[in-house]
Amino acid sequence: MIARVWLVVGIVVLVSACSGAVGPVTGGSQTPSSGVAATGPTGSTSGSKATESTDPLVDFVVEAFGHDLVAIGAAVERAVTDTLASCMVAEGWEYSPVAPLPMGPSGPERIPLAERLMQDLQAGSSSEGGERDPGQEAAYNEDLARCYQEAVEAVPNPAARVLEWLDGETADLYERVAADPRVVEAALQEERCLAEAGFPDPTAEETALMDRGQQVAAEARDGVLTVEEATKELEDLSAAQRTLWEIQDRCTGPRVEIERQVAAELERGWLADNGDRLALVLAELRPDLEMLADELAAVEAER
Repeated sequence: MIARVWLVVGIVVLVSACSGAVGPVTGGSQTPSSGVAATGPTGSTSGSKATESTDPLVDFVVEAFGHDLVAIGAAVERAVTDTLASCMVAEGWEYSPVAPLPMGPSGPERIPLAERLMQDLQAGSSSEGGERDPGQEAAYNEDLARCYQEAVEAVPNPAARVLEWLDGETADLYERVAADPRVVEAALQEERCLAEAGFPDPTAEETALMDRGQQVAAEARDGVLTVEEATKELEDLSAAQRTLWEIQDRCTGPRVEIERQVAAELERGWLADNGDRLALVLAELRPDLEMLADELAAVEAER
């Protein structure tokens, strides 16, 4: 499936999920419109922004929400991080939440996991007064996992909810995108480009880099590696991941652009038939969005 619409929040959602699974290594504008039903786009208006856009579904949602989906995802991450920190402190732990990803004009800065692990490791080596014994470590990790799950359940995520709804409603549409001859040919060109660059399976390569980064950080915390040794290897892993990203961007860009063009053609037709239904879903999510007002303001201020 060509999950093009939800790519705009994929990075932020993934970061939040990884932060919960791993835990911090040492630890962790536009103005919203008054209502979608009254002021949001309808999807059936001839000549509207939704009709002319190269990202019709995304623009429809953004216009209704008053914030782009990356900003909403970043706001959710901030709220989850703060809620997690409050829970850990309430359990009696000294806990420093992971700093949010720096925000640029188009979204969070892309930072290799190894680089973030390295930063957290170095911060921990200079700030921690002592090591937790194995029993304390197990209790800490248990509380961390529970607090994270509670935080995720407590913080609303309107972007994820609308994208989940769209995922079910537009699955057939994106199957048609993937089968379009223009996309098929672009995908073959992408495969050849990646193979010639020495990365026929970039997903597996990136997974291996991230797994090794987690292992290095764990070995440093366990005393198997010194902080200096771990830092050197994490620097190398970070450089390797950035190189991989550069190659992926070069090889994937043309295919993604063709997908966008093909998908936009189909999305316009879908909105003409279903825009009113989508507007109702967005209106129901307005209270969730308003609960993130402070976090959204902080995110927008960084841009």
